[in-house]
Amino acid sequence: MRRRARIATSAACGVAAALLAMGGVQSARADVQRERSELLERYGGEVASLVIARRELASGSVVSESDVEQRDWLADLAPEGAFTSVGDIVGSRLTSPVAKGAPLTRLSIASGEGDVEVPEGRVAVSVRAGERAGIPLDVASGARVLVYEAADGGVRLVCGDALVLGGSSTRSSSDASLTLAVYPDEVSGVLTASAAGALRVVLPADDVAVEPAAVDGGAPTSVAPETGGES
Repeated sequence: MRRRARIATSAACGVAAALLAMGGVQSARADVQRERSELLERYGGEVASLVIARRELASGSVVSESDVEQRDWLADLAPEGAFTSVGDIVGSRLTSPVAKGAPLTRLSIASGEGDVEVPEGRVAVSVRAGERAGIPLDVASGARVLVYEAADGGVRLVCGDALVLGGSSTRSSSDASLTLAVYPDEVSGVLTASAAGALRVVLPADDVAVEPAAVDGGAPTSVAPETGGES
């Protein structure tokens, strides 16, 4: 009798374990199906059209139409917050690098101008940065640049240690702007050059050491215009 009781108990435990396992599998399947249904509802079908990077995009760059494309993507694999329209991402600045072929998400872009942090001791100034500015708008935030005024009287150094905080672009390059962090005593010169359309921005290479003091002293800060010939 005891043996039969043990066998019956073992059988009952086995059945209970099997039922629990089946219940766990069914629960997991239900969770997967629910997540899948949410994805299908979010993107409108089993195949979603997402915005994909056509090339590797650096952090701080401004997204242009040539940088991205629409591509079909498995909805089950679509990342959270993925963009589904090119128009929603063009003109935005990336806060992190994006690999070639990867979807762009809302975590990839800056949420707004309020996120700009001005370094201590500097002020932020926005200037016009059209084609004549001499620097692409996709220059990375934090890059160190030189600011010149190129007028009829020559070229004058306005700021020898400006930092790029960000930029904005529109369909018209003449309406684009660049936000720089400069020292308070340099603001007037930067704004004057920008208003006159004489602002030029130079991006030095990483191996070029440009110290503001050296620029003001040892290096020339202005260049006289050419006279057209030798006397």
